[in-house]
Amino acid sequence: MRIFLLVFLTLIWSFYARSADISGTIKGDKLIWQSAQVTSDGLVPAAWDIPLMLPAAEKVTPGGPDMTVERTLELRGPSQSVSVPLTLTGVAYQLTSNAGVQMGSGAPATVSGTLLSVKGAGVGDKVVALSVSSSPFSHYRPIIKTIDASAWLAAFQNVKAEKGIYQGVINYLIPYDYYQNGILIRNTIQASLTVKLDHNPAQLNTVNVMGDGVIQPLYHGYPERLVSGVTQYTITADGLFPNGVFIGLKNIGSNYQLSPQSTDPQAGIKYSVECSSGCEGSTAIITDGAAMIDESLNRVKITSSNNTHAEAIIRVSFSDEKLAELNGDVYVGTFTLLFEAGF
Repeated sequence: MRIFLLVFLTLIWSFYARSADISGTIKGDKLIWQSAQVTSDGLVPAAWDIPLMLPAAEKVTPGGPDMTVERTLELRGPSQSVSVPLTLTGVAYQLTSNAGVQMGSGAPATVSGTLLSVKGAGVGDKVVALSVSSSPFSHYRPIIKTIDASAWLAAFQNVKAEKGIYQGVINYLIPYDYYQNGILIRNTIQASLTVKLDHNPAQLNTVNVMGDGVIQPLYHGYPERLVSGVTQYTITADGLFPNGVFIGLKNIGSNYQLSPQSTDPQAGIKYSVECSSGCEGSTAIITDGAAMIDESLNRVKITSSNNTHAEAIIRVSFSDEKLAELNGDVYVGTFTLLFEAGF
């Protein structure tokens, strides 16, 4: 009589892996992913992770993350942190080979060739036989529950997060089983997911300028005849600007004046430009041909009551020019305003 003793042995090992990462940008009220892909399973990093020093296996039962509950990811920025919700729902793998699949018990898994995905926590329900004893998979990446962009944007807005790079890390474990010399062994990978966001809380979507740019001359004075004139532009801006909209002036390297089209350009008319409505603080842009603001440091600010829409009136004028010193001609001038959303 021969007696066979069946031994079921489970050993637990733990190995480290490189960190996965996803990156994106927040531009105004939009969250845009750059190094991440949206799949039918959820959001995944665009680049796969490479596991380090996995033991050779004859069969493998890949697993999902150790838990699939919602976690809080803390994103640290230049001087503050933002907490956002994030849930890992599974893990995707690139197997080194696939010589056959058997059903097991565990988290639901799907297999297509050498691509395998586990949705759920813990070891999956597919046992894959490998063609030869080798490292069971060459790449893997976490599957992330579709991120609620509105919740993330609200988290940044609630703490009035400043512009800058925000980064955080979620650490998690990936258990999987494999067979070696007929022995079932449990292995655990210590993995992490890095999230990096470039936060730009202000964005101009549109800027509209309405006005015909024609200054109708107004003649006055006696006995010396004088001429004055005024026109205006209506500026409307839409987007997201927590600190209004800033107006800058492009430097032309000389005085701003209206010059005659066909006669001596020296006989020009110096003009003034100001924000006559919708601005706060200093409103002068050009005064008698001289620039009062610049392109970046010294600017005029348009206010906004709701941070998404702003309006202002820009007034262009000249006054009390001596008619005797001017030519009977058409006078033309240009100036360029630069608009930037305030944050």
